[in-house]
Amino acid sequence: MLTLLHNILRKTLLIFGICVWIISCNTTDTPDDALMSNGSFESGGSFSTSGWQTSGAASSSDVPTDGGSFSLRLNPQSVPGEGYALYRISDLSGAQVLTISGFIKSFGSWPGVITVQKEDADNTVTILASANSVDPGWVEKTLEISSTFNTGDELIIKLSAGSTEIPIDTKYALFDLITVE
Repeated sequence: MLTLLHNILRKTLLIFGICVWIISCNTTDTPDDALMSNGSFESGGSFSTSGWQTSGAASSSDVPTDGGSFSLRLNPQSVPGEGYALYRISDLSGAQVLTISGFIKSFGSWPGVITVQKEDADNTVTILASANSVDPGWVEKTLEISSTFNTGDELIIKLSAGSTEIPIDTKYALFDLITVE
């Protein structure tokens, strides 16, 4: 009888452990009604830049609290290039008040920048808000914008590590948990 109870307890704990693991793996999923998908730079347990246009991008396993397993590493590129990631949202219309947030971590005091832009149907780009950090720890930045969107307008979330005359491997920025609400 004692062996039977021991086996039942062991199986119960195993099932409980599996459930906790599954829940913890889903901490960076994007809600179905979110304006942005893949602000955590991972999909199916792997690094992913799906939905993002990038240059000078790589993965990092250095993440903020609740940041999953990967973050986006942007390396500054040689002038005139730029280390960046762009995410475009084109289904906005009318007056919008949005909150854009994300985490930045700097290496070698290299600035990481989050910029929110609006590109009109005629390709005119307007900077709506911007924030940067050179902090060596993860820092959350929150930007609030208010703008009116017409047919053909896009909201652009731009993450940047900029450019430099001579790139140095120890100077870069990490980004994670980018959201638009």
